[in-house]
Amino acid sequence: MKDGIKAAMAASLGCVLETMFFMSTEISEEGTPADFFRALKGRAFGGQIDFSGPSSGRFFILIPETALVAMTESFLTLERSQIEDRHLSGMIKEVLNMVAGNTFSTYNPDHVYDLGIPERVPAETVARVLAETGAEPNFLIVDTSDGRVALAYLQTT
Repeated sequence: MKDGIKAAMAASLGCVLETMFFMSTEISEEGTPADFFRALKGRAFGGQIDFSGPSSGRFFILIPETALVAMTESFLTLERSQIEDRHLSGMIKEVLNMVAGNTFSTYNPDHVYDLGIPERVPAETVARVLAETGAEPNFLIVDTSDGRVALAYLQTT
């Protein structure tokens, strides 16, 4: 299951970033949350969304501020000087919602998964939760033209 879900995560993250935000993507080497933060230049934003269905758990996303600003500029057609914190909060939640939904449609198209309401959470909280639960096997780093984006899948049942 881990290999299947991880492949679906990679395909979905690449599809959303390339299609919606015109970002080139490349799957990075296997990495951990610590690898993501070591390579980070500047600050990152975090997001989480719960899911239920044949399995339940939570998706997390980590996006560097530079990449999130670029996504927001592209998606909302705003100038950098017009972007406010509320735009960045909305964007990280929207990206996570699209990626999580696409992941399940790709991974298990014959089953229904219910997604919760995406939330913005501090990147440090995502790192702490992942460290406490040992999520590395379901952690994915994607290199983009605007920085590394990370996605994590935690299955609880």
